[in-house]
Amino acid sequence: MNDPPLEAGFSRGESVAVIAMGVTAGCIPALQPILLNGLLEQHSLNTVQIGQAATVEALGMAVAMTLAALFLKPDRLRPVALCAIIGAFVANSATGATNGLTIVLLRGLNGLSSGVLLWILIGLLARSVAPGRLFAIYVTAQAGLAFALSLVLNQWIMPTFGAAGGYAVLTLADLALLAALVALPSSYAPTAAAGAPGAPPLSGLLALIGSGLFLATIMAFWVYVIPMGRRIGYPLATLASAVNAAIGVQILAGLAASVLATRIKPLWACLAGAVVASGAIGMFLTGGGGILLFAALAAFSFVWMFTPPFQMPLLIEVDPSLRSAMLIGSAQLFGVAAGPMLASQTVTNADPLPAATVALACAGLSIVLTLAASIAHRRRESRKTAAPAVR
Repeated sequence: MNDPPLEAGFSRGESVAVIAMGVTAGCIPALQPILLNGLLEQHSLNTVQIGQAATVEALGMAVAMTLAALFLKPDRLRPVALCAIIGAFVANSATGATNGLTIVLLRGLNGLSSGVLLWILIGLLARSVAPGRLFAIYVTAQAGLAFALSLVLNQWIMPTFGAAGGYAVLTLADLALLAALVALPSSYAPTAAAGAPGAPPLSGLLALIGSGLFLATIMAFWVYVIPMGRRIGYPLATLASAVNAAIGVQILAGLAASVLATRIKPLWACLAGAVVASGAIGMFLTGGGGILLFAALAAFSFVWMFTPPFQMPLLIEVDPSLRSAMLIGSAQLFGVAAGPMLASQTVTNADPLPAATVALACAGLSIVLTLAASIAHRRRESRKTAAPAVR
């Protein structure tokens, strides 16, 4: 019996294998508050190094994805994926047994490995007939895995085995990916490069930076959410439960984005995402009790997952040449890296709260630049329309 297709051009097994690799690699940022705070609690990292580890891991993902897109041909996917899985296995298995700068470097290695696996996922999406359908499956599966892992880590693994146990779970996930290699496509068919060559126009560049700054907002706040909550006065158990619930909300956000993707204007979705994230951070900082804590983190986590799917349509809207759209993956990942990097420059072991200020500043800049991108595009279109009349 033939394996039924999940997407035209790929068998169900091939699609599931690629998505499984992307989901495993992509769920790490959501788990960073739990894992990195575990390293902080056992004094393997200090508060500043939390941001450094998150930054280096995200930078590794961004650099690997960008370099793979530029220099790797999609014709030896299984050996490439095997090398990436081995790199992730080494990084995750060693993280819990060391400390300080070594951990930062190991997280960078895991980022590089994850970036390669995400490049393989993007290759599948780019060649599918309906990439939005596969993207919705990917986002929902990623949120589901992150939620399940957060529950397991918080309820059983971390209290008993500490941070080493948490990273051991990731190591087991890496080993499980070896089974996916069997079903992985050996290569992808060549595809024509979308968009004309050259740099993006001003409108596209502004939208790209605005998109990256939204993700910087998310990660500047998220990687420090537990230390900040402790500083405000929330019990660790309450914070852990709120983080678990927030990650669970991402499943609903992914489903909502897939349903509303064609019904909401991308500009308004991106602006609203930054505004809601800012409001959620403000609510968190009030220290108003458990209900407000859960509500703030749930709203924050919802827009984290809901907003990025609208960034690609926004880029296409303000830059129809597609030059900007082709750079969205790199812009998002560099934003994920920039947030913790900037936050780590402001926090101290005694006071992690400045990370929230950094997140709010990034959100404000994201709003300004996104609006500027829309205005620049409209002016450009107006000049094009007016040009024949001048003649």
